[in-house]
Formats: sequence, C-alpha cells, structure tokens
Amino acid sequence: MTARLHQDQSQISPHLPSCNWGRVVRVLVVGIVAFMLFPGQRSNAAAQQMSLLMAETEARYHDVVSQTKRLSAPKPANDNIWSAGTDHKGIAPELTQVDLRVALLKFARDGDADTRLNVLAAQKPRGLTAISLTRGRVKLPELLKEARQAFPGSVGERGLNTPLIVEQGATLVLDQGDVLTLNRESGAFLVNFGRLEISGGGIVGAGFPNAAAPAFAPFVVTAGFGVMKAHDAYFANLGFGADLAFAGLSVLVNSFYQNEVRSALTGSVLRNVGSTVFVGGTGIDILGNRFLESRRTALLLRATIAARIHGNTFLDGAAGDAIRIAPHSYGTDIHDNEIFNPRESGIALLPGSADTTIRDVSVWHPRHHGIRAEHSDCLTIEGARILGARQEGVSLRASRGTVLSGSTIIASKRAGMLVADLPDEAVTQISRNRFAMNRIGVETAAPGQLDLRGNNFLDQFPRFLAGDVQFMTPDLLRDLTGKARIVLIGGGTTAALAADPTCPIIQEH
Repeated sequence: MTARLHQDQSQISPHLPSCNWGRVVRVLVVGIVAFMLFPGQRSNAAAQQMSLLMAETEARYHDVVSQTKRLSAPKPANDNIWSAGTDHKGIAPELTQVDLRVALLKFARDGDADTRLNVLAAQKPRGLTAISLTRGRVKLPELLKEARQAFPGSVGERGLNTPLIVEQGATLVLDQGDVLTLNRESGAFLVNFGRLEISGGGIVGAGFPNAAAPAFAPFVVTAGFGVMKAHDAYFANLGFGADLAFAGLSVLVNSFYQNEVRSALTGSVLRNVGSTVFVGGTGIDILGNRFLESRRTALLLRATIAARIHGNTFLDGAAGDAIRIAPHSYGTDIHDNEIFNPRESGIALLPGSADTTIRDVSVWHPRHHGIRAEHSDCLTIEGARILGARQEGVSLRASRGTVLSGSTIIASKRAGMLVADLPDEAVTQISRNRFAMNRIGVETAAPGQLDLRGNNFLDQFPRFLAGDVQFMTPDLLRDLTGKARIVLIGGGTTAALAADPTCPIIQEH
C-alpha cells in the first residue's frame, strides 16, 4: 500500500468529541440507568464467578510451582560422574588449550564490552585459556576424563574449572543423567560453535561467587554455525548481566552463518536462568518447557522468523517479561502457554516485530500488562485469558491490523484493553471477548477505529469506556452483549508512521 499522507490537526479535529454538556448529561443518565439494571444479585454472582476463576488459577499456579521445584538435575547414570562408564562409549576427544579471548571475539556484539571484561576478570589467577574440543562426536564422560588427564586441575569437585569451547565440526553429547557442572568460582562457561546435543542431561552452574568478578555466573552460548538441540534437559543457575550472549542460555545465529539444522529447546526445565535467548534463525521450536524463577526476561527472541513457542509454562520472575519478542522478529507463533506472576508483562512485542499470533495463552497476575504490543503490526490474539493485570490486560500502541477475539480479560487494575497512537483509518477488530471487573473496559488515546462485534460487557464495571471514545458509552450500553456491530471512532494520531501494513483479512461470522 502507498504511504499515508499525514493530516494536520485541522483535518483530525472533526473526529474528536467536543464538550457537549447535553451529551455528558445523557451519558450520566444512561450510566445510572445501567447501574439500576444490574441488581445486586447479578453483581454478586458475577463477582463470585470471577473470584472462583481467580482462585482456581491461583491453585493451578501453586500446584505447578510445587511440581517444578521438585524437579532437579538428572541423576548421573554412573555414580562417578567423571568416569567413562561402560554405558558411555564415544570417540576419544581431541582437546587443546586455546586463548579464551579468540573465542569471545567470535561472537562479540556491540555494547557487551563491559560484560566481556567481567568474563576475563573471572579467570584470574588461572589465566586466559580455555579447553577446546576440536573435532569428533564426544560424550560428556569421555570429555571430562580426557580433560582431567590432559589438563590437571581443569576438573574438580565442583565441576569444570575452565571455559569449554566446542569448535565447528565437533559435537558434545549429554545423554540421560550426564550433568555438566560449571564452577562459578573459577570462571567456567560453555561456548558452542559446533553441536550441543542434550537428551535427558543437564548443565548447571555451581560453586561460590567468583572473587575477582562477583557478578560473574556461568553461561552457555551457541554462536556462529553452532546448533543446540536440547530435549528433556535441565539448566540451572546460569547467566549474568544484561548482554544477550551471557544472559544464561543463548543461541545467536549470525546472518553470515546460515545453518540448515535448526536449534530447538523442548521438554526442558530452566531454573534460575537469567534469560533464554534466541537471536536469528528460522523455524526455531521452543516447546513444552518450564521456566522457573528467571532473573530477567525468561524467553527473548530477536530477529527470528516463524519461531514456535508452544506449550510452555512460565513461573514467577525477578525482572522482565515472561516472553519478549524483540525487533525484526516475524511470524512468531505463541500457542498454549501458561504464564504466572511475571515481574513485568506476560508477553511483550517490541517495536519492529510483526505478524505475531497469540492463541490460547493464559496470563495470571502480571505486574504490568497481560499482553503489550508497541509498533507491532498484524497481531492476532485469540482465546487469551488474562487475569488480574496490575496495569492493562491488553495494551496496543501504534500496532496496526490487530485482531482480538474469543478472549477473556478480567480484573485489570487499569483498562481491560488500551488502544492508542493509531492513524484515523486504522481498524482494530475486537470480537467475541468478555470484559469483566476491569477498572475500565476499553480505554483509548487516538485509536483510529475500533470494530466491536459480539463482545460481552455485562459484568464490566465500574466503567465501560474511557478516553476519546467515552462519549460513545451510550451506544455500548444499549447492547452489552454485542448483538449488533459497534464502531467506536476516536480520532487518529499525527505521528509519522511507515506505510500501512498488509495484514491477513480476518473474516468474522
């Protein structure tokens, strides 16, 4: 579509409500009548129903937390984790010592210099060297046994004492019960430029704080041509700082290094991991995992295409969102996820992401929003359940072509839905949703046009509409179950926007 010519204030002003005292009086009268039409029995019944739903969700939260906390690192198949038992037959590893700084430079990113200095400081007094697995497909027990023999002191009671580099062409395998422990005190971490395959194994950080760099914690990063395949895995106590490479568990795919094999994280537990990060890549699968007590945003995607985030559970969090879709991510499919107690928003779509689909997602008690989207076009939200948001249930700012359907938004401390910063002609489709017990049903600030069909506002109190569509409250009150289509027009923004997006056409029946 061609770029839209931006209108000046004189062109927009006819769409904005004027101060008409007669209309204000009518709104107040209709509001009083509507209040009289909701007898105490209905209000009490609705409140009881909502309270029951909230209580059931809270019980579900405590049950899942209890189950997840009982999960721990898998028990080694062999009592002596450092030996090469008869069940672990692999190729003899080729290990060498390399300069750690060379490996760090291979995945250096703008703005991470301070964190890299922290990594280097954590190596004192051992020196700036790392063990490099140069080739072959090697199982963890063989690698650890060889490392102990070739580099005395590299493996100790608290696990690996030195950074480990898996080079391109090499594969490290963690089978059932194989646990790689990274000693925080000695500055250990894992960098994978080859393949990291985990099936029933785990990687955990352990040990006392590092004396030279107290903020340091072990991390696992896959970069360059690297691929990570983790199924039924366990990750714990990983990550430090705000930089994506050192966040905890990271997969960084550079556009210069295209790999036909896709990384995947499925059926795994991630506990006390700073963040799990995927940068770049097409068709990444993040399926059926449990994220518990993440110290920052639990799951962050940047510049990914057609990633699938299905069947995951997010529990608590010290900071950040449960799921954050960062710029240049397209076609993300977020389906059937449960999110409990995120520190910020349940799902956050940052400016520059687009074509995101969110289906059958439950968000309980987010400290900020249930779902937040900014400058994220062509968003579809279907079958979401957002309970007890401390700010808005759904917040849309400058996000064109959004469809919200079949969702339930209950007990938001602010608005059930906020729509803002859209041009006059932008249409947001809102259909077959239930708004109940939010402070405000729908609030707007330059929302363009809101196309409402089949929405249930019967239990929405104390306010139905706010902002620059509040003057249309009588139109909504005449039909609180949405039997007839209602278009709320609140005017648009003069802020410069890119050309209008071409979103899929959603047919409502």
